Parts: sequence; structure tokens; C-alpha cells
Amino acid sequence: LGWEARRLRALGTQVELLQPVAEDLDVMGGNMMSTARRHLVLETAQRTVAEQIADTDLPRLLASQPRAPEHRVRRPSGDVRSWPVEALPPGTSVAPEPRTA
Repeated sequence: LGWEARRLRALGTQVELLQPVAEDLDVMGGNMMSTARRHLVLETAQRTVAEQIADTDLPRLLASQPRAPEHRVRRPSGDVRSWPVEALPPGTSVAPEPRTA
């Protein structure tokens, strides 16, 4: 990712990288493609990304970008754990989050 970002920057393109932080990686676990902790991963990413960009110019820059058509952005309201299965991409399995004792 760094190589691609450097290449784009060399062409004059402004690039902002958003990558998982340690907390995100801990929540994802060893198998980053697993859907077992999908909701917890989404919740954590929403918070850590907001924290990463809070003191930057990125929110203003993003606000000035064209919005995606509403039919392309399907985000049910509420907590991600309450989203209906129909709102997820086809073939997505949703396993319950592991319970802690």
C-alpha cells in the first residue's frame, strides 16, 4: 500500500491512508477473512477510524466529495448487530460473537 501511495503522490495526487490500528487487528484475530466477529470488527473500525481522522483535515475533504447514489449506500440504521441478514452482501455468513465468561 505504501508503494502505491508514494506513486500516486509523485503524480500530484493527495493520498490519505486509513489502515487498521493495533486494536482493530486484535479484534480481527488471526483470520482476517473470518466473519465470526464481523459486527465487533465493524464497531471497532468505526470508532478507531473516527479517532484517527478527528484531528485531521480529512472529514472536510471527504465532505466536499460527491456523494454515492443512495441506492449504492445501504447502511441500515442502528447498531450493526441489529442489521437484518438481508442487508448483508449475498453469501455473507454471520456467526454469533463469542461470549466471554
